Amino acid sequence: NIMVPWAAMTVGFLILVHGTSDVGDPSLRTFVKCLVFFLALLGAPLTSSLPWSCGLGCIVLAASTATVFWALAVPMLKGTANDARLTALAAYVSFLLLSLLAVTWGRVGYGIGFAFSSRYATITLLLWMSSFGTIFRYLSIRKKLGYTLNPFIIATASLAFIAASGSTLKPHNSDGIRHYSERTRQAAYFLVSGVLSDDILSWIYPSPSLIRPSIATLRDRHLGIFSDRWGLSVPARLALGAPLGENPKCPLGAVDRITSEGEYGWKVEGWTADPIHKAAPELVLAYNVYGRLLGFSEPLVERADVQAFLKNSTIFFGFIVPLSGILERPFLLLGSDEIRLVAVFSGGYSCLMKGELKG
Repeated sequence: NIMVPWAAMTVGFLILVHGTSDVGDPSLRTFVKCLVFFLALLGAPLTSSLPWSCGLGCIVLAASTATVFWALAVPMLKGTANDARLTALAAYVSFLLLSLLAVTWGRVGYGIGFAFSSRYATITLLLWMSSFGTIFRYLSIRKKLGYTLNPFIIATASLAFIAASGSTLKPHNSDGIRHYSERTRQAAYFLVSGVLSDDILSWIYPSPSLIRPSIATLRDRHLGIFSDRWGLSVPARLALGAPLGENPKCPLGAVDRITSEGEYGWKVEGWTADPIHKAAPELVLAYNVYGRLLGFSEPLVERADVQAFLKNSTIFFGFIVPLSGILERPFLLLGSDEIRLVAVFSGGYSCLMKGELKG
């Protein structure tokens, strides 16, 4: 009986999530907001408009619940035998619905905007396809309808799938994905370095105040990007400023600007390159005069101007390095030995960026 493992899985899931920490704003977890979040989640893969996504969500919710009811409940009430394939499809649809309900309960505290996160599109699209498959199976076993799958339907469905998949490969889509990925990774370096300004947090979520408690939980428990094993970390030989003493001055590069991030610190923007290979460094690290690490990042900012200057055939990346802590006019200290930027290249070569910066 397929319902036995389904019920066991549901109970096991409830046991696992019981007592977990709240994330976001718990006051947002009301019935109405959960319902809107859930409906928006169901329609989000097809539109970014809240009204339209909720409308589409109502359609897929009605279709999926109807298929589960007719495939599982009706045969049980009538005492008739279940179709094995139809039952399996309906059980899968119910599993996807429960998964999205769990997402709703756990993420509604971040606000409705979180429902449009691309990470949930796969589950939702699986729900759409599984609901369609269940409906098709139900109609196909109804002999009086005489419904069969003909080559025209297969060809039409295949063309629709190819068109939908091909549209995601447009250049501006791939550029947008790369840009978002780079900004998200850049924000991660700021978070690990302790520079948690609203401007930086807005790169990963539109309402920074809602995710601060979650970031604090991850930091306190050494999870995610703060993990000692899997997170963003600095090699041990670099963490305490070991390479500061012997580093030569970088022959290529410039510090373009330094910007305040309020009470959380500063950010330094610039570029540097290996004089032989004209390649960007793997990491850029900032230390104070005592060798304490103030922040670090890999170069993630596309610099077409530097690429043209170096006559590189590949995309060149500049850096944005966070400086944690309250520093008075660090652009005056950057030209001295008070703040040191060290660029570390592949192969172990490293150099020290020097020079005045006009703030």
